Amino acid sequence: MTRWIGLIVLALFGWGSAAAFALDDELLLRLDVLDPSLNAVLQSYQSLWLILSVLALLGAIGWAGRRTARSTARRLPAPMIVPLVGAVLAMGTIFALEPLGLAHSYEALHDPSRQPVAEADFAPNEWIISVERNGDEVIYPLDLLERHLAINDRVGDEPVLVTWCFSCNSPMAYRSTASDQALTFDVVGIHEVDAILEDRQTRTWWDEGTGEAVGGPLRGAALARVPTTMVQWQHWQGDPERARVAVGTDDPSLAMTASDSE
Repeated sequence: MTRWIGLIVLALFGWGSAAAFALDDELLLRLDVLDPSLNAVLQSYQSLWLILSVLALLGAIGWAGRRTARSTARRLPAPMIVPLVGAVLAMGTIFALEPLGLAHSYEALHDPSRQPVAEADFAPNEWIISVERNGDEVIYPLDLLERHLAINDRVGDEPVLVTWCFSCNSPMAYRSTASDQALTFDVVGIHEVDAILEDRQTRTWWDEGTGEAVGGPLRGAALARVPTTMVQWQHWQGDPERARVAVGTDDPSLAMTASDSE
């Protein structure tokens, strides 16, 4: 009986540790899913949870294997079932929950460089997003926005946040001010398809699909929407002398230019 209890405890511990690793605590923080203090612990020791889960499951499998090493039965020995089930559940949990951590693949762009429209090498059918404020127009290539999910910029001397909305498959733009202060945003999670952003000034969490603060000091506030235009380059009707194209530091054209100049 003690043997079975030990195996079950190890298997459950391995499964639970794997779940703690897979859960993107940065996403859950301040979303009332888990207590913030618990999330802080998960975030600090997330890698440790994965190591412990692997050790626990390997230990359970090894323990059960030694107990059944002398078995000549062709069927799987009963003690091996418990740790193997734990291992399968652990892997399934990681695969099921890890998509919540997709935000780690995105890094918000801050103050992108600009280039004249004449220098932009757009294909006719390439999609671009245009934002106009106070007589100023900035063009954001769709692939740049998709790579970063969030772009912090100034258009017409106004602080602007441009994002890509997964759920509606369209760009969103907001005036990035709240409580009479300009905010800059980073991507910290994915929740129900929409990205979750955190501003650096107040550590408030914002839903990029709605522009609403969903957790933190400014919870309940909302960013003012800014009109955007999304068209293929061949249909853009702006002023090429006035407009500028946003360029990220990871833009392939910049890398090509740098290599060509060497």
